[in-house]
Amino acid sequence: MFLKISGLVVRNLINQLPMFSVLILAFFIVRLILMYKKNKKINIHRELIFFYFLVYIAIVYQIVTMQDISVGTSNFVPFREIMRYSFGSSLFMLNVVGNILMFIPFGFFITYLIKRSNFFLVFFLSLFTTATIEFSQLAVGRVVDIDDVILNMVGAILGYIIYHLARLIYPKLPSFLKKKVFIHVFIIIISLVVIDYYFMKF
Repeated sequence: MFLKISGLVVRNLINQLPMFSVLILAFFIVRLILMYKKNKKINIHRELIFFYFLVYIAIVYQIVTMQDISVGTSNFVPFREIMRYSFGSSLFMLNVVGNILMFIPFGFFITYLIKRSNFFLVFFLSLFTTATIEFSQLAVGRVVDIDDVILNMVGAILGYIIYHLARLIYPKLPSFLKKKVFIHVFIIIISLVVIDYYFMKF
């Protein structure tokens, strides 16, 4: 099932690659024009991380929208679905831990990109994003689970914390690990591992 869903996501991304490519290209063109007009120096390292963030959002979008239309009922009672799972059970690991892990990269990326330590700004940006993703399911006949929003928010907050812990650890790392290429590889690997874990939910 893991390989089946992983392959499905990859195929969907490939099918929509032209659309995503045009959107990302258009976004970067506008972004570069605005930076040029403001006489801002282009930071390739930062722009690459921003690109990873856009790809990550596209993958999350695919994960959410590739599911079959649900015949269940929506849940608007906080923690009701979470409490149904026994701690440590396979369902707990897939539905609770999986939802948390999926949004850890979001919290990490958004904290880096806004370049601020304002927890509440990161909190509200994360809340807006996960709530928009979750409640948009109503428009296409799928169910909404408020617990998914809660768990995604926990993941985003953990991503915020991990980013600041990484900043504390970074100065103490060996010099070769401080090279930007290692930072890019690390971000890509962690994001892929987190997303692959979430595939097991289906």
